[in-house]
Amino acid sequence: MSPVSQAAVKAPAVTADAFDAPGIDDIAFSLVAALRRHPHLSNVLTHISRSNWPRVEQTLRVILDPATQRHDLTPLAHNILDLMVAERGVTGRIFKPYLHALLVASVGANRAETLLSLIHRLTTQPPPKRALQLIADHDSRPPRAQLKSRHGARRQGVRPKHGPDT
Repeated sequence: MSPVSQAAVKAPAVTADAFDAPGIDDIAFSLVAALRRHPHLSNVLTHISRSNWPRVEQTLRVILDPATQRHDLTPLAHNILDLMVAERGVTGRIFKPYLHALLVASVGANRAETLLSLIHRLTTQPPPKRALQLIADHDSRPPRAQLKSRHGARRQGVRPKHGPDT
């Protein structure tokens, strides 16, 4: 057997699916097109994006990007994620199964499950440590002690030195 034939035998078989798999940009574009066709979801997304559909598409790209962390998300991305995952209200109950069906139709069941788990990960990530540190640094006393210092003057009948009486 020639060296070229031996290399061909040892090389893994490449299927057409590997080349046909759509990228994040293509998936986001397809999702936006399908969402714009849906009467209720189109109306809701038009409202929350302030009629800026390119912004919706960019937000979907960010949401579908595996490198995205929760702190990278914009308020629009948080709203869209809430619609995708929470199933609250009419829109949530429509959006979640519709998104699942769209993803399965456009990328296949396996990749759709991967993307849906990525979306779910973004909604369940804990807040960044920096945000927790800022909260902890604000007032490190126990909550009951904080409450007493804020409302202690009222409980003891002492009036504040500011206001209309002074």
